[in-house]
Amino acid sequence: MANRIVGLDIGAWAIKAVALDTLQRPVEVVGFAEVRLADLDEVAQTPEPVEEAALEEVEASEDGANVEGEGLDERREEAADGGDREEAGGSAELAEAVAREPWVRGLEQLIAQGFFEGASRVVVAMPHGEAMTLRLGVPFEGKAQVTSVLPHLLMGSLPMPLQRVTYDFEVMPGKGEEPFDALVGFVESERLAGLLGSMQTLGVDPAMVGISELSLRQAAERSMMLQSESFAVIDFGHAHTRLLIQDGARTVVARAIKQGGQALSEALAESFNLSLDDADRLKHQRTRLDVGADEADPAVARVSQVAREVLGPLVRDLRRTFQSAYARDRVQVETIFICGGGSRLQGLKPYLEREFGVAVMPLSVELSVSDEAAVSFGARQPEAMVALGAALMSVREKGQVEPVNLRQGPFEFRGKSSYVRAQLVRLGIAAAVLVVLGLGVLLMQRLDQSAQLDAMKEATAEQTQALFGERLTSPAAIRARLGGAAGPERGFVPLKSAYELLSLVTEGTADVAELQLDRIDIDTDRQLIQMVGVTDSPQSVDQIAASLERQECLTDARKEKVTVQGDNRVQFEIHVTSDCS
Repeated sequence: MANRIVGLDIGAWAIKAVALDTLQRPVEVVGFAEVRLADLDEVAQTPEPVEEAALEEVEASEDGANVEGEGLDERREEAADGGDREEAGGSAELAEAVAREPWVRGLEQLIAQGFFEGASRVVVAMPHGEAMTLRLGVPFEGKAQVTSVLPHLLMGSLPMPLQRVTYDFEVMPGKGEEPFDALVGFVESERLAGLLGSMQTLGVDPAMVGISELSLRQAAERSMMLQSESFAVIDFGHAHTRLLIQDGARTVVARAIKQGGQALSEALAESFNLSLDDADRLKHQRTRLDVGADEADPAVARVSQVAREVLGPLVRDLRRTFQSAYARDRVQVETIFICGGGSRLQGLKPYLEREFGVAVMPLSVELSVSDEAAVSFGARQPEAMVALGAALMSVREKGQVEPVNLRQGPFEFRGKSSYVRAQLVRLGIAAAVLVVLGLGVLLMQRLDQSAQLDAMKEATAEQTQALFGERLTSPAAIRARLGGAAGPERGFVPLKSAYELLSLVTEGTADVAELQLDRIDIDTDRQLIQMVGVTDSPQSVDQIAASLERQECLTDARKEKVTVQGDNRVQFEIHVTSDCS
């Protein structure tokens, strides 16, 4: 499929890929694949039922969990507030660390499954929350003008030196002191180089590298439930929770919070002395956030209590972000869309509605899905939103702004992936065949035209042979001969015929009253006209000579003989030179 676009979401729990067919209008989802990074040797399966022994451990540890939960809440707040990022020890160490990451082996498995076959473009979202965004007020709307001033604005706004950063931006309407805002996405250049190097080593060269939070915007714009001008999207991932706040065409907030479903699994494991695998199963099967005080099952009530304690700091962080968006931009979120694996927690929707006081609904896109992808994509749509949004970055409708793409400067995309090269080879062979066929047609036409030209030359030569006494094919030579030029054998076409020359002589002697012409000879070789006749006086002979010289083509009239034979009788002979005979 020459129009297959693959979007990748490299997460902490799994690597997910969505394939789109852009030939369809609207675009169609034609593939979805997911590889769990925890165990690449096994196909991801629905979690097994929680063992009764594990539930008994939960109930038995109910009393002692209260004390441990106090410190847990503080740790969750610390995770939600973020922390200092460790500096990379050097590009070589960073590249080696990235190469060892599980997602690389997950990508290898997707390649082995043939998911990238026929892909014309691959788009990936920068993983692990390593790409960030910020907004800066700018006085210009044109991207070229903003490009010239943005480096000076970024110097005091980035958490690291500008020379260590790769960034891109888009311009949107502003609501502050400046008329426009630049939404800047940036990433540490070494981390971007490590990502691209690892992918290119496997033969996959992404044309675009986006930011996960902004990818959610691409998906939300195609939501079948999108009716609010101001909305938020919360993606509950394994290690991060991503938040996007959108106000019409303006992106107000796009950030990642370092807390996700992994924190809940760890809290359950720590609180009830379970393995992480058992804690994961407990989280998916028994965690409910809509449990009231009258819950009869103490195990379920305790699990739900731990879940609320873990989510408490995250909810407070989200609430502060909503409040900040309102204070700075006067944006009141009207609807919250949720997605990601964590959005499947039972009771999460009513829980968030109580906490934020707005409608909460799952993010569901309005795209057609092929029969092959209906089951896989339909069942895992909440987890696929970042990958889907990444793929949609390459599907811009008319009037849409170009999305933030971190492949800038030395990382600018200049080639195609190995799968695209394979397609280009096939297209090149087909194009070569068409070129050969075209050249063959042109050659046949040329030969046919050459044969027609030879036939025309032969016909012209035969006609000139009959007319001039020699074979002529040159247009210039034929025009010269028709103009009176002599050939090698004096063969030419005179400018004036004999009849026309006689007419000129008659006109030249018309004024003489007494005239008798006895003989007129025309010598074409000497270009000479000889006239012999009788007139009434020598003056009349002079008048005849002068009148002939005034005629066209008659240049020289010489009186060769003038003999007076009597009164009113003079015999004469005049030789006239002709340029037209």
